[in-house]
Amino acid sequence: MRHRLRYAHRISGAIIGLFVVLHFVNHAALFWVVDAHIRLMETLRPIYRNSVSEIGLLLALGFQMVSGLTMLWRRRRQISGFVGWLQAGSGFYLLLFLLVHLGAVFQARLSDGTDTNIYFAVAGYYAGLSAFFIPYYFLAVTSIAAHVGCGLYWILAQGGRGNRSVLAASLVAGTVFAAALTIKMAGWNEPINVPPNYLAKFAQ
Repeated sequence: MRHRLRYAHRISGAIIGLFVVLHFVNHAALFWVVDAHIRLMETLRPIYRNSVSEIGLLLALGFQMVSGLTMLWRRRRQISGFVGWLQAGSGFYLLLFLLVHLGAVFQARLSDGTDTNIYFAVAGYYAGLSAFFIPYYFLAVTSIAAHVGCGLYWILAQGGRGNRSVLAASLVAGTVFAAALTIKMAGWNEPINVPPNYLAKFAQ
């Protein structure tokens, strides 16, 4: 039963991974100009924001969180070593992040029809809440990289293949991308012109 749950967890993770790749590619467009990010977002949204894809993604996310928490609870006394704790810690942070992030996104979309674009994502930085949003997003990106890297680590270990280099590469790539994205979103190299209506939400 536990093996089946782990396998299903990996399948739902792969489904979510498709969205994450598109999401990160879209965010990478910020390294050029904000307009490029917006144009790419408008091109990609029909892929994952149609009713079928969005419901499927939400179901996968829900299962991922429940199955992950279940496995974490079952193995709470067996967690050991750097990789074991990294996998558990990154998974738990992603659980908390998703609950907060999805709640904020859907509350904004459903309450007043706010377009949850890049301006929605970065408004907190420019409203004086960088102390929260910098670690909030940075840890989200690095936790994804860590969790995926740990999963690959165990899969490769079962096959008798080298796995440490894969985990290390995932951690380095995730940290570099998270740092670059933080610099861009916080406007440290070039400020983003956030519309007043997005900033006003933090003044309410």
